[in-house]
Amino acid sequence: MRSYFAYILIIFAFVVPMTVSAQTNHTVEVKMHKETVDRQSGLRIKFVELGEDSRCPTDTNCVWAGNARILIRVSGKRMAARTLTLNSTTKPNVVTYGGYEFKLVDLTPHPRSNIRINPNGYQATIEVTRR
Repeated sequence: MRSYFAYILIIFAFVVPMTVSAQTNHTVEVKMHKETVDRQSGLRIKFVELGEDSRCPTDTNCVWAGNARILIRVSGKRMAARTLTLNSTTKPNVVTYGGYEFKLVDLTPHPRSNIRINPNGYQATIEVTRR
């Protein structure tokens, strides 16, 4: 009987620690010139600058969808701060740093042909994926 329990303990010792690491992704919203702390990763993400917003206005028809390019500054407990460039449609639209992938999912407000957007009014939605 003791050998039976010993056998089961050996099986659990080798089988249970084997886990499958899955990618986990979630989104973070950050306003222009503001910094937010991502609760899941502990990373600090700051929306530093809007580099380009050539997206097609929502009330017009365009041949090309256009592109939004933003600069974000990412830092963490064991990561030096680094500025990353993210694009909505052109490359690089996914940037890897410190074991994470960052992707610009949305930038609001969306342009309209008859409205000028205040640059301080932008908000970026960034997908963060642990690799």
